[in-house]
Amino acid sequence: MSLPAIGQVLRVRTRPETQDYYQSRLVETGERDLFIDIPLHADHHTPLDPAEQEVWVEYHGRDGALRRFRTQVLGMAFLPSPAWRIVRPKPDEIAREQRREFVRVDTDIDVKLTVPLESGVQHITVRGHDISGGGLSVWLPRTVVLHPGVTVEAQFVLPYPEYPVHARCTVIRVGDRNERGLALASMKFEDLKESVRQRIIQYTFWRQLRSR
Repeated sequence: MSLPAIGQVLRVRTRPETQDYYQSRLVETGERDLFIDIPLHADHHTPLDPAEQEVWVEYHGRDGALRRFRTQVLGMAFLPSPAWRIVRPKPDEIAREQRREFVRVDTDIDVKLTVPLESGVQHITVRGHDISGGGLSVWLPRTVVLHPGVTVEAQFVLPYPEYPVHARCTVIRVGDRNERGLALASMKFEDLKESVRQRIIQYTFWRQLRSR
């Protein structure tokens, strides 16, 4: 199993079964060790005590599958920013989870929606909010009303590299409108070709590295 890429987002847990996790990034690699940003709690952003000698690190491969390895905290390093130094796992010590868990990243791409109406269809271009290999969310103006369970067609172009996507989506939830009159709609991809999903996953991977 391959290691995460430098700059990739990591989850650090103190126990494999706990729901709480800390966010970090891979900063640098060595022959026998890895250097990661000081892990911060996902909710209250407090740093994890490096006295936790054994931790579990999770990340996503390019195929969207979750990978996990157990490691030891060796101490602090300065690169020049403070970082954790941990034991580099051997390839056979990295476990690949059978379930797929897609990384969701922010995006502001234009999304053309085809929305079914009683009298026909409505075509409108909206702004994306985030995207993953499993779906995307978009901002809906007042002129568009969607409800959970509705199926729409979405067309957009991934910017890196440019790749057009045409996907059928089911609306999962629609939030309340904000002060600008926009409502956030979350949608799940339906019957998406695996080759297209892989392109989206590659885009989310690139976005992670770009946001370093």
